[in-house]
Amino acid sequence: MNEASAQTSSKTILVTGASGFIGQHLLRTLEASGYNTVALTRGGQSGETSRVVTGIDQVNLAEIACVIHLAGLAHAGAQNASTNTMHEVNVDASRRLFQQALDARVPRFVWLSSIKVLGDVAEQPLHIDAPYQPGDIYAESKMKAECALLQELNDSQKAEYTPLAIVRPPLVYGTGVKANFLSMLRWGSCGWPLPLRHASAPRSWVAVENLVSLLMKLISYHGPQTIWHVRDEEETSVAGMLRRIASLSNQTDRLFGIPISLLSMAARVVGRTEDAQRLLAPLRIDMDATRQALDWSPPVSQANAMREVVSWYHGRS
Repeated sequence: MNEASAQTSSKTILVTGASGFIGQHLLRTLEASGYNTVALTRGGQSGETSRVVTGIDQVNLAEIACVIHLAGLAHAGAQNASTNTMHEVNVDASRRLFQQALDARVPRFVWLSSIKVLGDVAEQPLHIDAPYQPGDIYAESKMKAECALLQELNDSQKAEYTPLAIVRPPLVYGTGVKANFLSMLRWGSCGWPLPLRHASAPRSWVAVENLVSLLMKLISYHGPQTIWHVRDEEETSVAGMLRRIASLSNQTDRLFGIPISLLSMAARVVGRTEDAQRLLAPLRIDMDATRQALDWSPPVSQANAMREVVSWYHGRS
């Protein structure tokens, strides 16, 4: 490889799942920071200045400085997928890509997992070495993928060339968000009475800008840590989030109280126990190890991130 090619490869980042919510934010930040990007997306469309590919066979991994693997089944796709499909996409495909990166001696491989591998409820902040407690097939697939990647890393004779970073975010929100947080934006901005005044348990969230900031730091990290937790500085209850959305939407707070036990019982009756947990139970995350290893803190406050996402929500055509 000549000097010019070496300089190009040292700045080239492969992003899978590039057309998704997180992928679009990440690509814009990478390109603004001077990186060359290769966007791998099934749809064949992504950022205007990215090189877009639809398969890994179109990529020369020897020219890639870092793979950031965001692709996978989540949200509605995860809810409708079979266990076999979930395993193929989230576990097997991730393992194959990591094996290829190891073989090509790609210097960095960053993989997006989920805090759900440790469970949906945590009264005490979850540390990076907390035991696995997946509560559904999506979380189980992420857990199995983590284990598979870690095993591949341990088995590989080339492991020193491809340090692995596994990132476990909670629910991610920001402009362009879909699924559960988009529903919260609808609830909080509509002005309807909602029986969630007592949904006051502290929960961790992460603005997409803060997640992307961490991913950018991990591109050049060289050290022993493999698992990374990330969240906003603030821990805010669902009721607190809804009040903030209502305030930013110029709506009156119309939350009213129904005992948590009754809400939980009603959720069980209609088969929505997991949804009730996300609304009512605490989920706290410890990210001290991330702060200390990277000398990093989330750059965007939750207040500013929420102001931006609510403005985006009301400005959609």
